[in-house]
Amino acid sequence: MRHLLYIICLFSVVQLSAQQPLAISAYWDDSFEEWIIYTDDEAIEGQLQPRWLNRGDWTEWDWQLGDESISIKQLFDNDPTQWEVRGFGGDLVTCRAAWKGDLSEWRVTNNSINITFRTRYGNNVNEWVLRDKTYGEFIVHTDYQNDPRDWIIIDEVDERISPNMKIAMIFLAIYHSVPKI
Repeated sequence: MRHLLYIICLFSVVQLSAQQPLAISAYWDDSFEEWIIYTDDEAIEGQLQPRWLNRGDWTEWDWQLGDESISIKQLFDNDPTQWEVRGFGGDLVTCRAAWKGDLSEWRVTNNSINITFRTRYGNNVNEWVLRDKTYGEFIVHTDYQNDPRDWIIIDEVDERISPNMKIAMIFLAIYHSVPKI
């Protein structure tokens, strides 16, 4: 929780919607399978973890926040370039790597809105950004440079970007930035 309480207090002065994810931290310092999601409501924490915990299977994940449960699934075995996110009223979001062999830029869509989410600086995975400023600003970055255990979420996008699209972006940033241990 290094500095996260300070950041949560800092963001609490801003008017945000209920259960707005502000930060996410690895539950353990030496593993990236279990995550704690911090929100603008100090009483509500969520979690992100593989569906099959402790099996080394990173192809299906569950995001739980409050009463909502979201499913994140790799579409094809041994292909981390295509994912789908299901939940929050049946909204389906698909994510595809923009370029073959490059996991630093993604096309994210809910079939009505298409956005590009990518690392800000090439292969530096410490900061990810929404490329199209038409919808506002969405940034996911490490709390400390080169330390993938703690992430800060800056969400200033408009209501056209669904909760599932935001979850997809958060997941892609973290998943493609941490070692698979």
